[in-house]
Amino acid sequence: MNEYNFFTPARLTIFAACIFMLYFAGLGSVPLFDPDEPVYGEFVKEMVKTGDWTTPQFTGTIWYDKPPLFHWFASFAVTLLGPTELAIRLPSAIMATALSLLVFAWASFELGSFGGILSAVVMATCIQQIVLARAAVTDVTLVFFLTLTVFAWRLGQSADRRLTRIGWHILAGAAAGLGMLTKGPVSLVLPGAAFFIFIFWKHDLFVAVRTLFSPETGIMLATALLTGLPWFIISWRLHPDAFYHDMILVNHIQRFLKPEHPEQTTAWYSHLMNIPVLLLFFFPWSIFLPQSLSDFWKHRKTHDGLVLAAIYGATVFVFFSISKTILVTYIFPMYPAVSLLTGSWLMSLTSSPALASSSASPSSSASISESTSDSPSATTSISVSAIDKDAVPGSSGEYRLKWSLNAGLAMGVIFTLGLTVAAWNKFPEAIAAAPVCGVILIAIFVTARRAIDTPASIPWAIAAGMVIFALGLAYIVLPFAGQRGSTREIIAYLPSDARLAAFRLDRPSMPFIKTPSVIFYGPPGVINASDASGIENFLRHTGASGPTFIITRDSYTASLTQQFGVHEIATLGGFGLTAFYPDK
Repeated sequence: MNEYNFFTPARLTIFAACIFMLYFAGLGSVPLFDPDEPVYGEFVKEMVKTGDWTTPQFTGTIWYDKPPLFHWFASFAVTLLGPTELAIRLPSAIMATALSLLVFAWASFELGSFGGILSAVVMATCIQQIVLARAAVTDVTLVFFLTLTVFAWRLGQSADRRLTRIGWHILAGAAAGLGMLTKGPVSLVLPGAAFFIFIFWKHDLFVAVRTLFSPETGIMLATALLTGLPWFIISWRLHPDAFYHDMILVNHIQRFLKPEHPEQTTAWYSHLMNIPVLLLFFFPWSIFLPQSLSDFWKHRKTHDGLVLAAIYGATVFVFFSISKTILVTYIFPMYPAVSLLTGSWLMSLTSSPALASSSASPSSSASISESTSDSPSATTSISVSAIDKDAVPGSSGEYRLKWSLNAGLAMGVIFTLGLTVAAWNKFPEAIAAAPVCGVILIAIFVTARRAIDTPASIPWAIAAGMVIFALGLAYIVLPFAGQRGSTREIIAYLPSDARLAAFRLDRPSMPFIKTPSVIFYGPPGVINASDASGIENFLRHTGASGPTFIITRDSYTASLTQQFGVHEIATLGGFGLTAFYPDK
């Protein structure tokens, strides 16, 4: 058998360059986008300023929005680099890189190194991963630790020596505990449910229950609690009322039992929303989901690792489909598992680099277990000829491949239209730039469609196109969208010692939650005024030493000018900045 070495200096250089372009290029060049990024940014600024790394604070108010692990990572980066956009987003980009490598390790264990490469490419280049890697949010960090929990448990179940099994279960527990410190007990619930269902699927209920109470499971759970629980206990003792209300009631119980956002409904069809979410945000690889799931189901009895991946992915999907609050990021934890299933099917297109030129030939007789002999768990004996039959030109497999690529082309058109409409409605400054990324997606599938006779090249063509997409997002779309998605640009007009009030930029549940960039970028002591009486009171207490500034939506600037005699300074990105001069 011809082996293929992926880890030459040239290929590692290409990998590093692609990771940089996907996640790091232009990372600090655009402002933090409302409403989420500036909230986390302000948590980090106040954590570094006060030295209190236990209690998250927003404008001096205790707010247990999330556990602190992501804040700790970002605070460390801010300590080194200063309170910049790059520092606050850097943990997400690093964790996205680590997550791609972790998917490679997991898939390599299950499928061999070639399957590991394909699965990692799928994970690294899906739209959701690219976007979240460039955002100061907790999702990528959570998914890394969830995936590490599942993979370490899988290694523990596969180990022969008891001591080795215990070691892997300790790692799984530690990862679950760090997941608790990222986003709460969901890091215990999702893997735990998947493990129980997997054992039940593989054996029976008795074995599943017995495994639940095994010493290894006890060690794993104890490690998780020892890692993640101390912060929860300390926070409960320090601020019991705030901790119960914010962390337990609002962010866990209420989010699961009722919609957090008014535009979400409790109608039955809301529980189906994760289907289009998966299709859109796992794009471009979602076009291969029907084949991947069909291929898995046909061979589900031959590979325990892919069964675990499928069960874990389904557990995440069902759990967050039952939840009344549905956000597009909630099912992101299933993407590594789906990447494994997709990578496994993509091997039928490429088989191995040595067989790429003959992957369409029905005469190939090598087996997957032979071509993935570097994987200790890849025990399936499905022949490559059995798989390649579906990729032979003129066969039903080629028809399905063409159908998938045509579906991808259609989705690229939909993305182009969607980005254009979104820019028209919300980011008019980006109206000329937004379609660029959509056109890149269309070009990806035009290119892939032309490569139908060499199916081994299709995954690489799609991945290369997504790298270009990421660059277009970073350097063309986001800079324009940032003018309206953040107040950074208009606040730059202010002197550093300015007195600033924000007019009608709040949401009743939390001051400035709708536009928290005013807090992050504005001077200290920004005043929130939700109505005209708030502005009147603010101006009445203004000293005579200099002007006072008011930031609001540009649609309100004319009324402020007429009512209070303020002077318009600037309008930018849908915001208006006015000044009040006491001596005039």
